[in-house]
Amino acid sequence: MRSIRFLFLLFSLLAGAPVQAQEAAADPPLAPAGTGAPAVAAEAEADSSCLPASIQVDPRHRDAPLRLGQWLTLRLSGHCKQLAETLLLQTDVAAGTADKDDGIVLLLNKVPMEMLPLLAAQSNDRNQLLLSFRLLRDGNDDSEDNHETWNTFLRNNQTCCDHLLDQGEMDVAIALALGSTAAIALGKEQNVQFRVANRGLVAATFWVLLLAFIVLYGLAIRSPGLLRDAPGGTHSLAKAQMAFWGLIVALSFSGIWFVTGTTEHIPDGVLILLGISASTGWLSTVAGNSRDASAVASIASDRNQLQASSDASVAASPEHQIRLQGMDSKIQRILKGDHLREAENFVRDICSDGDGMSVHRTQAAAWTLILGVVFVCEVTSVISMPVFATNLLLLLGISNGTYLGLKTREAP
Repeated sequence: MRSIRFLFLLFSLLAGAPVQAQEAAADPPLAPAGTGAPAVAAEAEADSSCLPASIQVDPRHRDAPLRLGQWLTLRLSGHCKQLAETLLLQTDVAAGTADKDDGIVLLLNKVPMEMLPLLAAQSNDRNQLLLSFRLLRDGNDDSEDNHETWNTFLRNNQTCCDHLLDQGEMDVAIALALGSTAAIALGKEQNVQFRVANRGLVAATFWVLLLAFIVLYGLAIRSPGLLRDAPGGTHSLAKAQMAFWGLIVALSFSGIWFVTGTTEHIPDGVLILLGISASTGWLSTVAGNSRDASAVASIASDRNQLQASSDASVAASPEHQIRLQGMDSKIQRILKGDHLREAENFVRDICSDGDGMSVHRTQAAAWTLILGVVFVCEVTSVISMPVFATNLLLLLGISNGTYLGLKTREAP
C-alpha cells in the first residue's frame, strides 16, 4: 500500500499536477493525511534545523477564538515542510490521527495532544504544506489518552471560577513536534485564543443546574419517606448520600451534553463512586435489620429467662405480668418500626447515632460533601466527567465502611 502511494505521488510530481487544498482556517484541507503531500527525494536529509519561522499559524485563526471541534491549521515551509512530508510517507497515518507514534504531535501550552484527527494537503503556494489538526475530544471508551490529554490541558489553564465568572478565552501557545526532534515552539505572536464553549453559556448552565440540585434535594429531604429510615422517622445517612451522588452525576452529565452537544464518556471512577453509594444504601438497610434482629433476640432471651426462673406464685403476680408485657411490647415496637427515634433536623439526623453526634457519621457526611464540591469544580473546569484517583475512592469506601460497621452497634 505504501509503495502504491509513493508511485502515485511521484507520478503527480513529474506530471506537474500538484494537489490543491482548501485553505480555510476553521475547515480542514480537502486531501487526507499522507495522500496530498508531494513525494520527497530519497536524498533529502531529515533536517535538524527546522526553525519556528518555517511554521506559521493560519492567519484566519486571529479573527475569532477557536472552539472545541474546530480545525487548527499550520503552514509549514522549508526544512519543516520536508521533514513533515517525510514523516507522512514513512508512517501509517491512514487513520487520520496525529500522535507520538506517528511522529507528528501538536502541543497546546506545552501539553502534547494525543489522537487528534489530522489532515495534510499541499497549499496553493507549492512551497507550503498545510497540516490541520481537529481540536476534538473523543469521549469513547477506547480514546482514554485523548480524553485525559484534554482534561490535563484544560485543568492546567483554567479553573471553575474562570468559567463561572466568565473570564474570557484562554491564550494558547502553539508548538509542533516532528519526528525525534524537540518540539518547535512558535513565537508568542502566533498564540491563538481558545475556549471549549461560550463561557456565558457554561456559567448560566452551572447556576441553573445548581438551583435544580437545591430544589430537588430539598424536596427529597422534606419527603416523609424518601430519605428516611421509616415513614416519618429520622433521615438516613446512606439514603441521603445515594441521592446526593445520583443527582450530581445526572445533572453534570446533562449539563455537559447541553454545553458541548455530545454525550460524555463516564469514567470507571464515577461508576465506582455510584456503586459505593448504592452499596452503602443497601448495606445500611441490612445493618439496621441486623441490629433490630439482635435487639429482638436479646429481649426475647431475657423474657424467657425471667419466665423460667419464676415460680408459680411469682408468675401470677401483677408485677411479673406487667414486666413480661413490657418486654412483649418492646418486641412488637421493634418489629413494626415504632422504636425508631423521632426526626429532629436533617443534619442532626444523619450525623447522630441516637446518643448524640458521632464521629463516624460526621466523617462520612463531611467527605461526601468535600468530594461533591471537588466533583462539581472539576466538571466546570474541564467540561467533562472527572476521573477520581483510586486513593480518593478508597478514602470514601473506608469512611462508608466504618459507618456501616458501627451502625450495627448504634442504639435503635
